[in-house]
Amino acid sequence: MIPLGPRAGCVMPRAGCVMQFSGCDVECEAHFDEPWNSWVRLKYRMTDYWTGEPLEIDDKIRLTTSRPPFGGLRWWFVCPRLNGKVRKLYLPPGGRHFWSRRAYRLAYDAQRETATDRAYRGRAKIKARLIGSLDPDDWDLPPKPKWMRWRTYNRYVERYDAYEDVLSSGIVDFAAKFMGRF
Repeated sequence: MIPLGPRAGCVMPRAGCVMQFSGCDVECEAHFDEPWNSWVRLKYRMTDYWTGEPLEIDDKIRLTTSRPPFGGLRWWFVCPRLNGKVRKLYLPPGGRHFWSRRAYRLAYDAQRETATDRAYRGRAKIKARLIGSLDPDDWDLPPKPKWMRWRTYNRYVERYDAYEDVLSSGIVDFAAKFMGRF
């Protein structure tokens, strides 16, 4: 993943730089001129994920700008595959080029979760928020922390109960399917 921008943690210098990514060194050359004539060149050697053969990649990725409503200039990568403005480029396992999330059809973990997985994760988040210094094994739903308002705590309790309902209905469905096999 290559983030672009001052808050992204990697500001491309005008000269060259070498960055480390999983298993390959990436050599960067950046050209910031007019917004229609700006680019970043990425040169790197890697081993093909499927065949194991060595590859030398030399990609030139265009940059473009937009004007935020409060002034200034915002820089964007142009995805080489989809030709759209993106803030980050990715090189997942099996990929050869830095492209956008949409180009690689990457999804967040939460997008792949089932309702039961989301219920477990939501219940754990609420418990972690409320538990403080208490022992997590002692409490199903921890008591209200001193600093929390009752209205907020009651909202957490309602959400926790909703997650419990999802989990218990999942167990009932599983048991019904399991009993139907015999």
